[in-house]
Amino acid sequence: MSNNDNNSYQIYRAFSLQEAHNYISIEDSREKGELKHYLKSIKYKDMLILQSNRSLWEQLLRDPDPIFRRQLSTQLYKITQEQIAHSVSCSTKTGFSLINYTMRPDNLIIFILAIMFNVPWQIIVEKEPVEFSFKEFTEYHLNGTAKRISVEALYEEKDRVGRNITGYLITDAQRLLEQAGPLTTGRWVTTYPELDYFEFHLPNEPVLHKAKRKDILNAFPFATHLMTTYTRFRSERSLWVMGPKPGKQQEYQQILMELEFRDQTIVHEI
Repeated sequence: MSNNDNNSYQIYRAFSLQEAHNYISIEDSREKGELKHYLKSIKYKDMLILQSNRSLWEQLLRDPDPIFRRQLSTQLYKITQEQIAHSVSCSTKTGFSLINYTMRPDNLIIFILAIMFNVPWQIIVEKEPVEFSFKEFTEYHLNGTAKRISVEALYEEKDRVGRNITGYLITDAQRLLEQAGPLTTGRWVTTYPELDYFEFHLPNEPVLHKAKRKDILNAFPFATHLMTTYTRFRSERSLWVMGPKPGKQQEYQQILMELEFRDQTIVHEI
């Protein structure tokens, strides 16, 4: 990217971030409504810009309106209502309602949505979520929300997931990552046009020396990069094992450039 292009992108990033800050700080109802409409309509790449600032993104996801939080999350992950409907085994009409009208779905649907959006389950439905609930990945442990699986079977799941987001309880993640605990939680995220990634949730920053990166590549042969980053609302570190979709290398590099801006984030090439 040339210096001029880089400067233009920095200005563009600053505008998106400022609009989100304005939404949080402005009290005038008309202006706030206009900014809310803007935030709900921006593309997923712009949502990645907003998510680069952890404090800002978590403030947006504490908005008093749980429906708005769901709408932001669907935009961020580029999830369609059809994909949501498939994940919760409902009609497309119900999938639309879950994002735009339904205030309180049943528990199974709440927990599946929480996994898809990578947030504690109370963020999906509660106007004032209880922070104590954020400490546990409860949403993965309700029967029917996540699949128990071994490390060696994870890569085979990628094609089964299709273009969606699915949660897992990994029974032997210590074989791959020393920092992993029993029943480590994780997700396949394949909704983006440019990239796929598997996300592990780990109590500490993982050790990613050369031999370990080789082990991870053997387990995930599509991967070209590893990224450690924050897990929203939680103390755990997220490890993304990522790679480009076929024929999307240039677009993937553009996404990588944005991910470099994320708070508390390190990107490693395998």
